Amino acid sequence: MDQKTVNVTKEHPKALKPGMFAVVKVSLVERLCLEMFKNFQNLGRVVLRHENHTIAAGQITEMLS
Repeated sequence: MDQKTVNVTKEHPKALKPGMFAVVKVSLVERLCLEMFKNFQNLGRVVLRHENHTIAAGQITEMLS
């Protein structure tokens, strides 16, 4: 997505470069305590890690059931 206009620039990219952002849907296998970023900022942040490497970081903007 383009940060200034929030328009989609590329569908299903393989990777994001620094400074780029995307809307990502993540489904969880186990239950996890999460909160919307706008309601409670500390629980509304997410970091995905794999083998001691941060692969993604972001904010929870919407929850789907």
